[in-house]
Amino acid sequence: MSEALKRFTAGRSSVALWANEADDGQGGKRTFHSITVSGSYRDRRDGEWKYTRLTMKPNEVDDVIGLLQKIMDDGQEPEPDAMETDEAEERTPFEESRDE
Repeated sequence: MSEALKRFTAGRSSVALWANEADDGQGGKRTFHSITVSGSYRDRRDGEWKYTRLTMKPNEVDDVIGLLQKIMDDGQEPEPDAMETDEAEERTPFEESRDE
């Protein structure tokens, strides 16, 4: 994948907009776009940094935003042991070189 058209990072989360080319089925090329939502976390078992990524089409973004809002509006806080507590980990920036 080429370089992102746009990228925004907050803490250990990152979103990026990509332009991709594909055959149009008629001997030409067409451009389509995709969005990735990425994050990093430290694996508590081995201490290694891990990376996760969700790729979606731009027309799926509103659905995901709605679902995220629903989960936040639910009002239930995560259990304390399920939350990250190491402040050094929280300040570790997302490693952008992992996006491909």
